[in-house]
Amino acid sequence: MGAGLFANAVLLPALRKTDGVELISISSAAGVSARSAAQKFGFASASTSFDELLADPRINTVAILTRHDLHARQVVAALRAGKHVFVEKPLCLTHDELLEIDRTARDAGRMLMAGYNRRFAPFIGHLRDVVRDVREPLMLTCRVNAGFIPPDHWTQDPEQGGGGCAAKAATSSTC
Repeated sequence: MGAGLFANAVLLPALRKTDGVELISISSAAGVSARSAAQKFGFASASTSFDELLADPRINTVAILTRHDLHARQVVAALRAGKHVFVEKPLCLTHDELLEIDRTARDAGRMLMAGYNRRFAPFIGHLRDVVRDVREPLMLTCRVNAGFIPPDHWTQDPEQGGGGCAAKAATSSTC
């Protein structure tokens, strides 16, 4: 669910190259980006309905790549529909949402993974090379400034993107 920049630039190219993954359907709010991504990456279909994805018995895993305020309810709905779930950060915006996700995940018996796309950054690859031969315990703190986020960007809105730390989490690993 979701066919925006992260989906098109990172996740969908990786999925297309992964053996054993069948790209069945992609959905986005308006449908235009879903149709484009379906054609570009080889999905069998595209839609504007998340419920259609959840109802499709051929789909066993759902990737949630939507705006932050939708994550919690989409994660819960997908788990209740018996799907495994990958959700790009943040998992949710409030403590109550986290508690509901925790209860639902425990009851669903499905895998739930929150992705942190910073792990794909070139800097992290370099860091892995630097510490590859370290054999004793190691603790690293890394702060990444991915650039200015305008005050009117959706991630800065407390209701839609979480504001504050959630907006920073969209581009860094510090929150």
